[in-house]
Amino acid sequence: MRCIEASAALLRDDLMQAVSINRLKVLRWDDDLIVTEGVGARCINATYEFRPTVKSVIGIQTRKDDAPCNTLDAKSVTRLHMIDGYEESWAKRLR
Repeated sequence: MRCIEASAALLRDDLMQAVSINRLKVLRWDDDLIVTEGVGARCINATYEFRPTVKSVIGIQTRKDDAPCNTLDAKSVTRLHMIDGYEESWAKRLR
């Protein structure tokens, strides 16, 4: 099973950067947790955990173990906690 993910960044004056659309492989889908493979990169595997009941997303990036990736000086695991950027950015502007 696959799902479609789209992202875009609002700039100013209602301008928007190009929209990125990706098809992500679904690894698990139930009421409490949806897990997908992310887009990743040459040396990075990405996984996203969506928790609909608490409206949160956690991105987990791990370094691939093959050459030349295993020679990189980087963290082996990075966790990204995602928030609604639109609401957060407006809240910071109004402070």
